[in-house]
Amino acid sequence: MAFGPGTVFDVGDVAPYTPVTVPALTGAPTVMNGEVHVTDTTWTLRAADVAAGQPLTVAAGAKVKFAAGTTIAVQDEDDIPHNTVKAYPILRVEEGGTLDNAPAYARPRDSKWFAEWTADNTQLNLAYHDGFCILIR
Repeated sequence: MAFGPGTVFDVGDVAPYTPVTVPALTGAPTVMNGEVHVTDTTWTLRAADVAAGQPLTVAAGAKVKFAAGTTIAVQDEDDIPHNTVKAYPILRVEEGGTLDNAPAYARPRDSKWFAEWTADNTQLNLAYHDGFCILIR
């Protein structure tokens, strides 16, 4: 199932939720009013999804469950602007939302992009690192 930037996936269910199974996920919708299970082990983000700055959001009361071992694959990483913005939110869990089996970023070799969680573990950002470090002893 593919979603464009800013899309809302309103499952329209009431608790107790009956999970909606999604075989594969592309894009970063806001999931609300239900439970979504993603069975594919790759979550695909396009450069446009990342650059839009609107992460996959698990709204309050909603639940998203990824398959165990799911990785995040970003297509066309080189097309993501990084001159003025060095970090983009790609996954956010609102207070009262639930995320099971958080996906890991599959960093391509020689990529300057990496993923890191915020200190409160509610948002995963895709960040660009370019530069060097000088160590003086």
